[in-house]
Parts: sequence; structure tokens; C-alpha cells
Amino acid sequence: MIGQIKSLLENPIFLKDFNIRKRRESRKKIRIPGYIGYLAVLTAPMIIIGMFYVIVNSGDPQRWGGHMWDEFLKTAMVITVFLQLIYFIFKSITFSFPLFSSEREQRTYSGLISSMMSPKDILRGKFMVAFYPLFLELTGFLPLFVGVGLLFKLTIVQILAIYIINVIVILFFTLLGLYCSLTSNSSSKAHSRAAFIAGFLVLGTLLIDGLIASLAHDFIPFTVFLNPGAAFASVLFSSSYSPTWFSLLALICPILLLLISFALWQILAFEASRLPDR
Repeated sequence: MIGQIKSLLENPIFLKDFNIRKRRESRKKIRIPGYIGYLAVLTAPMIIIGMFYVIVNSGDPQRWGGHMWDEFLKTAMVITVFLQLIYFIFKSITFSFPLFSSEREQRTYSGLISSMMSPKDILRGKFMVAFYPLFLELTGFLPLFVGVGLLFKLTIVQILAIYIINVIVILFFTLLGLYCSLTSNSSSKAHSRAAFIAGFLVLGTLLIDGLIASLAHDFIPFTVFLNPGAAFASVLFSSSYSPTWFSLLALICPILLLLISFALWQILAFEASRLPDR
């Protein structure tokens, strides 16, 4: 296992693209480290919501009792978790959608496919360029997230569930971005396709199930089982009083996304075998 991970990190395509990205970032006049964004996602909701509650209740300090404090923590917790989802979906797609399409636009595609590397090694290298930095960012800040989660009165099980779902989200949307990049003629088309699918999964599934529920009685939502946001909602709000389908979202949604990710990888491997023909 360790040897396989080491070989992935030593993949020439991964090293080349990763170093190119680092050089581009170093040339920026205003350079903001990538982890600052995730750090802001973890801490900004608590600071902003806290300031809001202080301003609103400044005239009545006694209202800052147990109930008000619990309400503040619950609000900040929900915003933090869902901001994480948006953040990692955005970055997964942003990192992955140009990986093949930009090679065509920069006329380096022929050099890529004529290299001594096999199509699968090229695919693995491109995948690691997008997946590895985000996985490292999420895992590196896990101790901080655990501390914030405990402050927000989450259980260890909830914190670990949110972490695992975020890993699956990064995996799925990285593979989605790669697929759109490999099968699109331009980066703009790859980006629009990946963004449309992401928007459908996060918002479209809610609209579809909401529309059907308004027309049918005793309707059990089904498209939300593909919605990672619904999985987070299940982790945060599921209780013994919740409907069975809602409680199962936290388990079924990640499993479905993993199965689709596996299918996407198989499709990508097939498409990669046809790289010289593209």
C-alpha cells in the first residue's frame, strides 16, 4: 500500500503538473496560500455569527444564556459544514477540469500522449495533481476541525462522518472534472459541464424531490440520495424522530458516490486507452 502511494507521488506527470502549478502561484503579485481558504471556512462562520449575536443582543446581555449560546453554536456549525462542501466541490472541479483540455489548448497534448508513459499512468498522474493537494489540506486541518466540531457540540462519530464524506466528495468531483476535461474540446466547455452536474447534484435534486413531493402524498425522496449536502444534513440533524430515509442518507449517499466514482474511473481508464486517437 505504501509502495503504491509512493509510486503515485513519484509519477512524472504528477510531478510536472504539480511543479507547474507551484511556479504559477509563486509568480502572482499577491500570493495567498491555498490553506487560508479552508482555514477561513472553519473559523469565519463562528466569528461572523458571534459578532452578529453580540450586536443584536448587546442591549440585553442576560440573553446570552445557555439557550442563546446553543443557538449560536448550532447556526455556526451548520454554516461551517455546508461551506466546507461548497469549498471542496469548487476546488475539486477547479483543479481537475483543465488538466486535459488545457493540454489541447496549449498544444502540448501531442507531447503528452507520445511520452513513454502508459495512458493509465498519465491518468493516475493527472488524478493525483487534483486530488492529492485537497486531500492533504483536508487531512492536515483535521485536528483543527475536530476541535471546532467539539466546540460546536458535535460527537466524534459526526466529525468523522463529515470528514469521510468530504474525502468522498473530493474524490467524486475530481473524477468528474477529469472526465469532463478528457471528453471536452476546450477548458470552458469542460468547466461548464462539470459545474452544471455539480449544481444539479447539490440544488437540482432538492428541486426535483420538492416538486414531486408537492404533487404526491407519502412521497419518499430519491434524487437527494445523490446529494452530498443532504448527507451532511442527515449527519447533523438525524434523530430517533427522523424518517428512516433521512437517517439513511448519511450512509447511502456516500456509498452511491463511491460506486459512481468507481464507474467513472473505469470509464476514464477506457477513455485514457484511446488517448492517441483523440
